[in-house]
Amino acid sequence: MMSNKLTYKKVYVNSKFRLPQSRSSSDFVVELQENMELPAGSKMWITEVSLPTSFKTTEVGFYEYLYVMIYDNTDTFVKNFRVYLGNKIYFASQFCFDVNEGLNSNTSDLSAGGIFVYSYDEATRTVEYKIKEGLNYKVKIPTDEELGNYVNGQWDTGSVPYDNRNPVSINYLLSNYVATSPLSVWTSSYLNLVPFRAVYINSPELTDNHYSAPNSYSSSIVRKILINQQLGGIVNDDHGGAFGEDFINVGGKNLRRLSFRITKEESKTMNFYNIPIEFTLLFSSPNY
Repeated sequence: MMSNKLTYKKVYVNSKFRLPQSRSSSDFVVELQENMELPAGSKMWITEVSLPTSFKTTEVGFYEYLYVMIYDNTDTFVKNFRVYLGNKIYFASQFCFDVNEGLNSNTSDLSAGGIFVYSYDEATRTVEYKIKEGLNYKVKIPTDEELGNYVNGQWDTGSVPYDNRNPVSINYLLSNYVATSPLSVWTSSYLNLVPFRAVYINSPELTDNHYSAPNSYSSSIVRKILINQQLGGIVNDDHGGAFGEDFINVGGKNLRRLSFRITKEESKTMNFYNIPIEFTLLFSSPNY
């Protein structure tokens, strides 16, 4: 017979104390000291969240490549390539410089030293990549949507193959969302060097499946956490809706071993480089 009393009012979760079968500090399993039976009508909030912004600007598995297509002045395709920029924490000026270096190292066959010059505008936080004077070329930076169908079949997948379902492009950083024709001068939108706006705590044991999730693979989401710190900082999100209606219905659950996964909205597990993540499970029951 299920108890009408809560075993714990609060459960402090710290991924440092995960079980050996855990995969990482962001994909882990913990075990309670004793079984926890939750009476009907029990509610749970996740509060006192503390997690590091230890991911990188060009995080591996999320944002790694700049995809580039070169045309001549008659819009005839010349070549395509991609520039690897992954696994770094960037300031905007260095990011723009590295992009330009990659553009030129891949076009030195068209003109000595490459075909691009660039300028970064600190006031507007935008960057301009321009074909050098006297050279008859144009450039196209495909959007993620275009990469999904290999730029309407124009991308040469024989010389530069990629997974169109997961191109891990740096579009998000360049805010490059609108498709353009080949241009002699390409200008970015606002550079966004904090790549993730939010992350999500997932737990199949705790979810009540009453969240309308960003995608069909994330029905186990139990908490959204807004990223409001620069890279290298700590997000401390303590309210968690603990005094409102943002609760999970956990009535009737029987808990001992709990699994958690911290993901992006596409349900892809984040990499926190094994730095521990902490949060509190706060329970309430009509009988307690």
